[in-house]
Amino acid sequence: MASSNTHSLDLEEASTQFAYVADSASLSLTGNFTTEAWIKIESFDTDGSAICVGKWDFTGNKRCYRAEVLADRIRINISSDGAGATTKDVLTTINTATWYHIAWVYTASSGGFEAYKDGVSVGTATGLPTSVFDGNNETMVGAEGTSASPYTGDMFDGLIDEIRIWNVVRNSTQIG
Repeated sequence: MASSNTHSLDLEEASTQFAYVADSASLSLTGNFTTEAWIKIESFDTDGSAICVGKWDFTGNKRCYRAEVLADRIRINISSDGAGATTKDVLTTINTATWYHIAWVYTASSGGFEAYKDGVSVGTATGLPTSVFDGNNETMVGAEGTSASPYTGDMFDGLIDEIRIWNVVRNSTQIG
C-alpha cells in the first residue's frame, strides 16, 4: 500500500504556491536566530535555489533575512539596512526526493552562520552583518517578496514541514 503525505505543505513552483504570516513582534528578528524546517525538494528553480523561509522583499527595500537551499549548499542572506545584503553559504549536498532537517543558525555578535543538516553541523561561515533589519513585511514560506507580489524566480518546489523560527542561537544538542 502506497503512503501519502497529508500533513506537510506541498508547494508547487509552477503554480506560484507559497504561504505567509503577517508581520508580528515575534517574527521581527534583529539579533540571534535559528530557523529550522523539514524539506523535501521536488525540483530546484532555474537559478538552482529554493527559498525556504524569510522576510525578504527586495522591491520595497525590506530585506531582513532569508534561508534557502541549493543543490550543493545551505545559504543564508542577512540585511542590516533593508537595502543591501550579505550572503553566506555552507557547502553540502541537497538531493531532490529526499527529506532533510535543515537548520540555519545566525549569531549576531560575531556575524556568524552555522548550517545543520539532519542534526549535524555541516559548516560555518563568518562575515555577516551583526544585526538584522526589522522590516514590517510578511514572513514568507517558499517565496520572497510579498503575498500580493511574490517574486516568482526563486519559488520552493517540494514539501516543507515543521518550520520553526527561534529568536535564539540553538546548539547542536537542541537541533539534533
